[in-house]
Amino acid sequence: MFWTSTNGPVEVPEALPELVDRAEQVLASFSPGLRRRAVSSAAGVDIAATFPFSPNGLEQASQVFVPGLAGRMTVGWESLDNDGRLVALDLSLDSSFKDQRVWNGRLACPPSLLGPGGTDEVANKLPGLLGFCAVQAGAVWGCASLDHWPGNMGQPPTEHYSAVSTDVGELQAAMHPRGYYWANLLTTSHLSSLGGLPRVRERAAQAGIEIRAVPGLEESEGLLLLGADRVSGFTDERLIAVKDLLDPVLLSKPYRWYAGPPLRVVKEPGTAFREIPADLNPMLPVFDDDEPLPVGDDW
Repeated sequence: MFWTSTNGPVEVPEALPELVDRAEQVLASFSPGLRRRAVSSAAGVDIAATFPFSPNGLEQASQVFVPGLAGRMTVGWESLDNDGRLVALDLSLDSSFKDQRVWNGRLACPPSLLGPGGTDEVANKLPGLLGFCAVQAGAVWGCASLDHWPGNMGQPPTEHYSAVSTDVGELQAAMHPRGYYWANLLTTSHLSSLGGLPRVRERAAQAGIEIRAVPGLEESEGLLLLGADRVSGFTDERLIAVKDLLDPVLLSKPYRWYAGPPLRVVKEPGTAFREIPADLNPMLPVFDDDEPLPVGDDW
């Protein structure tokens, strides 16, 4: 799950205690043995300081939310996965270095912690958390997806394939969604650029895409688009339908080169592209004939 706020230093600290509580409820719902680790934060490129996972620790760590100052913050938990291995889980918050008013949030639920049917159960809680971020933490865009990428990824998955840099994606998130996913938080400018709320409703109905209200917002201020009623039912056809609806407002750059873990993306015209098996280990080489890493600026 990702989201971007354009008034981070003001709204994120105010929402932080409840945001952490809600994130913890999501994580604990599939991991009863969830344990709190610590909270850490840092300003700029400084080494992060660690604080106790407590109301006072959160307050101390949130001092990085200062207008005009870049910062980052991590709230950490841990739990045992299905094989008895200790797994770290994090709620990560960080600001843009180009505009410190812009903050990004990330929360990942590792598949190794989920039992049968657990993916849908957890995913169904995330649209509500996105809605909270919109109302209380100033989120202007957000998404929830099921992807192969590790949870500490600094960008939403689609941006890796479309060659949209982090600073461009985060600074323009209020105007351009940062990709197309199972659950998508859209706000005022997105809806306006897509032709207005009636047009969005019409196209969503034609494509079989669910529109879900965000409690606390008028629909013209923000809503959720869900590509399927459950994330396990989010087929490639559903992915294409969501992309087609959002395409007029998506950022797109010429494809250059990508050879990371498999991403759920739609093939763009003129790109090299091949489907990846769903059971592929994303931490191992993908194919024997993969091209070598580019040299210098030859990406």
